[in-house]
Amino acid sequence: MILERIEFKNFKRYSDETINFNDGITGIIGNNGSGKSTIVQGILFALYGVRAGIEGDFINSSGSNSKDKCSVSLDFQKDGNNYTITRWYRKTPSTTQHEAQLKINDVLLADGVSQVETEIERIVGMAASDFKNTIYAGQKDLSSLLDDSPAERQKWFMKMLGIDFLKKEADARIKTLVDECRTSMAGLGSYLEEKEKENLPEKIDAAAAEMKQAEGNLNLIFNKIKELEGDETELKKKADYLSEKWKEYRELEKDIDLLREANRQKSEYRSAFGKKLAEYEKMLPEFEKPSASEKNYPVVKSKYNEYKEKEKAHLKISSLIENLEYKLNSEKSGLDEINEKIESLSVDKKWHDEIHPEILKRNKLIEEYDRLKKCEDEFRRLENGRIKFREQLKHYTKQAESLRNEIESAEERLKEIGYSGELDSKIEELEDGEKKLAGESIKLTESVKTLDREKKKLSKELDEIIALGEDGECPTCKRRLGDQYRILEDSLKAGIESNENESAELKSKILGIKADHEKALHELDRLKSVRRESLGIISVLEANKKKRQELYLKVEETIGNESKLNEEIVRMSFSDSAIRELERSIKSLDGIFFEYRDIEIRLKDEQSLSSRKADTEGKISDISQKIEDEKKKLSELRFDPEKYRAVEIAFEEAEALHQRYLELKPKIDQIPSLKDEIGKLEEEMNLNSKKFTTTEATLKSMEISEEIVKSALSDVEECRKKISGKKIEAAGLESNIRHLREDLERLEKETADINERKKRYSELQERMVVFEKTRGLMKEYIVYLLNVIRAKIEGEVGQVLSEITGGRYENVLIDENFDILVNDLGENFPARRFSGGEQDDIAIALRIALSRYLADMHHMNGGTFMIFDEIFGSQDEERRSNLISALRTQESHFPQIFLISHIGDIQGEFSTSLLVKIKDDWSSEVIEVSD
Repeated sequence: MILERIEFKNFKRYSDETINFNDGITGIIGNNGSGKSTIVQGILFALYGVRAGIEGDFINSSGSNSKDKCSVSLDFQKDGNNYTITRWYRKTPSTTQHEAQLKINDVLLADGVSQVETEIERIVGMAASDFKNTIYAGQKDLSSLLDDSPAERQKWFMKMLGIDFLKKEADARIKTLVDECRTSMAGLGSYLEEKEKENLPEKIDAAAAEMKQAEGNLNLIFNKIKELEGDETELKKKADYLSEKWKEYRELEKDIDLLREANRQKSEYRSAFGKKLAEYEKMLPEFEKPSASEKNYPVVKSKYNEYKEKEKAHLKISSLIENLEYKLNSEKSGLDEINEKIESLSVDKKWHDEIHPEILKRNKLIEEYDRLKKCEDEFRRLENGRIKFREQLKHYTKQAESLRNEIESAEERLKEIGYSGELDSKIEELEDGEKKLAGESIKLTESVKTLDREKKKLSKELDEIIALGEDGECPTCKRRLGDQYRILEDSLKAGIESNENESAELKSKILGIKADHEKALHELDRLKSVRRESLGIISVLEANKKKRQELYLKVEETIGNESKLNEEIVRMSFSDSAIRELERSIKSLDGIFFEYRDIEIRLKDEQSLSSRKADTEGKISDISQKIEDEKKKLSELRFDPEKYRAVEIAFEEAEALHQRYLELKPKIDQIPSLKDEIGKLEEEMNLNSKKFTTTEATLKSMEISEEIVKSALSDVEECRKKISGKKIEAAGLESNIRHLREDLERLEKETADINERKKRYSELQERMVVFEKTRGLMKEYIVYLLNVIRAKIEGEVGQVLSEITGGRYENVLIDENFDILVNDLGENFPARRFSGGEQDDIAIALRIALSRYLADMHHMNGGTFMIFDEIFGSQDEERRSNLISALRTQESHFPQIFLISHIGDIQGEFSTSLLVKIKDDWSSEVIEVSD
């Protein structure tokens, strides 16, 4: 798994930062708190989110807006595929928003936190904690591997390998199961002890005996109920027979009542019909006169209708003649008014012709006034424009004067500072010399550092030799020093002295070079200062000259524009006095104008009046003719009012007789039918009297009464009450039996439950034994597992240490107490026996071997990256250099190794360095520096 690129937005200290990762060893260098370790957190957050152990409350950058989301995007390679994982996160006091997306070769693979988590664990092959243990070595990891006690070292290994998690989880699970068993057994024990005191078998026997006796009593009651139900059936049959007979008796009584009522109604109808017949027979003499007159009624009515139509026509024509005469008089009045108006218009026409010239004069004055008013706005605009151009000319003149003064001052300043065209060539010459001096100084300084390191190494070796003395053991060959002691001591002292002399000579040269370098820098700074000031003055000078030329052009343009405006104003011949004079003249003619306008309005009606006169005369002629025509029709009608009145009286008498005929005729026609109806009623009444006599005789022969029926029904009800009482008694016994049966079932069920609980208690006792055995086996398994893994890690550590030391040390033993032993010349020695640099090699080999083991265990093939966070501690420069060299041997297994450190001196040790700095706004930035 190879990292390629990570991008932060509002993530912790980073507001907007992109970091590219290279192969090889990369140093991540910066002051404490600058954000170095945040890069590691960002990688873990991108892959595993908050499950990587990052607190959600502190993910968003403190400088970001509360509405802004944090986002982290990581590009990496795995098994030949390119992956991009992006997470967005924002947390407020009330909500948490977490989104994630994973792409493979630019194609969406998973969307959503859950899907992405599943895919990442599948691709990487491990969960967050295992991944972190594999790729990340935290602060003091290396020193604690050797400095801690064996017990602490064992705990560290168990934690990193996940065995500690397994042990804790197993112990916790077994403890939970044991506690659950004990709790259950305690409850069961108390329950069984209480139940023993209740003596359930005796209760079961007593309930069974009581239920048997109740069932015997219930059978006796059921037999009695059966006997009573037989009696009830017989009594009910008798009661039903008597009820039916009584019902038949009551129906016959109703029939007698109906016959009696029918004869009464028929008698009333016969009486009413007789009265109506007598009344209609009395009307026969009166009916003779209307009947005789009815034959002549149509002739009289026809004659009356004929005279009635003539009367309507007479009235209509008379009314029309009256209306026409009214219209004729109205039209004649209108004609008189029109003639008067026509005579008045001849006077108006004469006066109209006399004042017409004054009206033409007024119109010309108004035209001139309108022309001047239209020009007024344009005149005001042109006048304002002329004033504006004059103000602009004053402003441009003032600006030109100011620019002339600035140009003269700038030219004087250039002379004062000694500016010339050769300034750039002098600066280039000084820069070349300064670079050469700086290069020489750096080379000599590096030489001094190398001499100082050699001196430290020689001094250390000298101290070790002096400490050992002549009787001491040689650190290399393990033999007694003896005579070699003085030789080694003199040789080391001579080397130190020679080193010091050479270093002093080089430092003297460095001081001389630095003095020359300081002089060159001072002169270079002075010349650059002159150039900077000169360039600024020249830039301003050229800009001012250009502005002055632009002003000259603007002045010429403004003068030309003002001249054009003056010409236009002259052409307009506009003045305020001319407008006032025209207004006075027009106002003096307003009276004649209004009079002239009124006459013209009246004259427009002249033609209309002539037309109206002709129309009115025509109407008068037409109306007169219509009056004559209607009078002629009235004469031809020959209507006689007296004759009409005689016909009307004769019709009224005939109409009265006709109405009486219509009133009497229906009644006279009913006399035959009334006689027939009275005969039918008398016949039906005789028939009903015979039926009444027969039914009455039947009733007397039935011998039944309401008391006999009530007595039979009472016997049935009494029997039913006895049956109901017995059933209630049986129900009570059944309820008692049911309760006894329920009690018996409950007691039997409770007994079965007690037996089941006894069985459960016995099983729990067996489980407790199993759990205790499991606890012991788990402890043994963890020891076994730790020994197996320890053996595998020993081989891995030996291989890594061999790679680091070039084969010098290749066998490492981790004993049962987790002491680290390294084989040297066939003998195992504890790690503390070796020098500081060798101990560093052993520690780094242990940590890398663990990561290689974890990677292999999770099938992370093809290499991955590894991060070491502040592993140098307080080591000197030599040990730091040795550690970096040791790490370089592992690039085949870990193509990318990242070293996080606050020590700036190690920057030059890496092919790539990422410098982490805090900006002015307190956010962090990363600057890539390549060697």
